[in-house]
Amino acid sequence: AAKNPESGGAITTWILSELIRVFHNVPVPVAQRVVDSLAELRIPLVWSDGDVKRILRAGLSLKEQVLILSATSSTGVQTSDLIRWTECKGTGYFLRLLRKMHKDRLVELSADEVCARLAKRPEEPVTPG
Repeated sequence: AAKNPESGGAITTWILSELIRVFHNVPVPVAQRVVDSLAELRIPLVWSDGDVKRILRAGLSLKEQVLILSATSSTGVQTSDLIRWTECKGTGYFLRLLRKMHKDRLVELSADEVCARLAKRPEEPVTPG
């Protein structure tokens, strides 16, 4: 059913629902689903205040976090920032992980290990030949 138009802000939702219902000749529940999908709140995966970035989805591995945070910059991310943003306590462990990810062609790690960026992946599989 359409939302109560007397609740704050829901008047717009109700009006849109009615317009869709009337002009497209659909039942109220269908019109309401259309409006709800348009007004759906989207929460970003990465939050940033400019200096700090945080991944908002709990339960991701450190490797997954590094890949996501590396994808937030096309020019690369400082290793020290990645350590700070992921709140990883072991710098040695973190650098070993980055080296493995570099070896696996997931990230491009600078020679001095101060910067990492997401490795460019070919769209089509590359076969040696």
